[in-house]
Amino acid sequence: MQKPKKFFENGVIVVIFQTVAFSLLWFLYCFSIASGLLFLYQLFLFVPTKYLKPSPLLKSHNSKTQQLFFILYTLSLYNTPRIRFLFFVLLIQTDTYHLQKTMEKINTENSYSIEHPFLKIVVEKLKKAVRQSQKQIEKEMSQIQVAVDNLPENNVDTSEDVQMDDVPEDNLIFKLKELKTKLKDKKTEERNLILQLNHRANHLKLLESFQSTNDPEYSTWSSKRVDRFLMDYMMKTGYQTSASNLATHSDLESFTDSQLFSQLINIQNSLLVQNSCKECLQWCSENKAALKRLKIGLEFELRLQEVTELARQRKSSEAIAYSKKHFKQLTDIQKQRLNQTLALLVIMPTTDCRRYKSLYSSERWPILADQFKTAAYQLYGFPSQPILSVLLQTGISALKTYSCTRSDPEDFNKNCPICSSNTLHNMSKNLPFSYHTNSSLVCRISGQKMNENNPPMRLPNGYVYSYSVSIVHIS
Repeated sequence: MQKPKKFFENGVIVVIFQTVAFSLLWFLYCFSIASGLLFLYQLFLFVPTKYLKPSPLLKSHNSKTQQLFFILYTLSLYNTPRIRFLFFVLLIQTDTYHLQKTMEKINTENSYSIEHPFLKIVVEKLKKAVRQSQKQIEKEMSQIQVAVDNLPENNVDTSEDVQMDDVPEDNLIFKLKELKTKLKDKKTEERNLILQLNHRANHLKLLESFQSTNDPEYSTWSSKRVDRFLMDYMMKTGYQTSASNLATHSDLESFTDSQLFSQLINIQNSLLVQNSCKECLQWCSENKAALKRLKIGLEFELRLQEVTELARQRKSSEAIAYSKKHFKQLTDIQKQRLNQTLALLVIMPTTDCRRYKSLYSSERWPILADQFKTAAYQLYGFPSQPILSVLLQTGISALKTYSCTRSDPEDFNKNCPICSSNTLHNMSKNLPFSYHTNSSLVCRISGQKMNENNPPMRLPNGYVYSYSVSIVHIS
C-alpha cells in the first residue's frame, strides 16, 4: 500500500506557499514604505520646515532640497546599512560643496553695511552747499529788491549827457553780476560733488558684478578698498600728508575728504591749543539746522565756556550782555547750568569750592574738543572709531582665545597674530573671546596644530610636543 504524501512534499503546494510568503513579505515592505511616506506627509503638514533640516550645513539649500534630503533619509531607515551609508556619503559631499560655494560667495549686504559713511559724507557736503546757495540767493535778492524799490521814476532826459556814476542802476547791475558770479561758483561746486558721489557709488556697485572671491578683479577691488581704509585712518588721526601721498599713489583722489578732515582738525586744535571757541561756533552756525535735528547741544556748551572766560577776565558787564544775547528758550536744566556759570562773576578763579573750581579748570577744553568730534562724526555718519580699527577688532575677536591672555610670554603661540604683535595684543584686552566648540592642541615650539598627521608626543621630561618637534629633540 502506497503511503500518502505529506502536505509539504507536494510541489504545487510548495510553490503556492512560497509565492504567498514572498507576496506577504513584499506587501509588508511596501506597507512600511507607505507608512513612512504618510508619516512624512503629516509631518510636513504640521511641523514647520525649519525643524526638518537633516544637517546644519543645509541652511544654504532651498526648501525643496531640504525636503528631498529628509525624504531620502527617512526611506533609508527602511533599507540596508549599505544604502544608508551611500546616502550619508552623498549628503556629506553635497554639504561640502555648498559650504565651499557659500564661503566663496560675496556677501554684498555685509560689505555695504560699513560703506555708509563713504557716501553720506558727500551727501552732507552737497546738502550744506545747497543750503548756503539758497541763503545767499535770498539775502542778495532781498537787498536787490530793496534797491529796486528805491529807484527814482524814469524821468531822466536822455538828450542830456548824464554821468554813469550818478545813475543808481549801475550799482544794481554790478550787484546782479556779482551774484551771478557767486552762483556760478556754487553750481560748479555742487556739480563736482555730484560727480564725486556718482564715482563712489559706481565703485561700490562693482562689487555686485563679481561672481566669487576668486575673481582676479575682486582682488584688485579689495586691495583698493584696503587702501581707502588706511587713508581714512590716517586722515582721522591727523596724518594728512601721508594720507595725501597714499591717495596719489593708489589713485584715490576722488575718494579722499582731506579738506573736510583738515577743517575738523583745525577746529579741534583751536579748542585744545588756542583755547578759543570762535572757529567751533562758526562751524555750529553753518550746521545749525542739522545739529538741531540731531539734538546736539554743542553750541550751548561753547556759549557757557565763553561766559566762563569772560568771568575769568572779570568782565562782568560783557558776560551779562553776552548771556542776554545768546541764551534764549532754554530748558530747566540749561537754565540751572547757566545760573551756575553766571555765579562765577562774583567768584574768583582761585576759589577752592569744588563746584566752581571745575568750571574754571583747564580740563574743560579737552572735554569740548571731544564733544565737537562726537558731534561732527555723528553729523557726517562716521563711526566713533576709524573703520580700519573696527575691522581689526572684529578679526581679533574671531581669533582671541584664553591662551592669548597669559602673563608668561613663553606660553604664547608664535603663529598667533595676537600673541606675536604687541599692538594687536593691547587692542585685544577689552575684546571678547572667540567661541569654539572644539579645542585644538598647538605645539608651543613650532606653533603647529597637532592632528593625525602631526600627533602629540610625550617626552621623558613630561612635556608634550608635536611629532615633528619631538623627532628633532630626540635626534
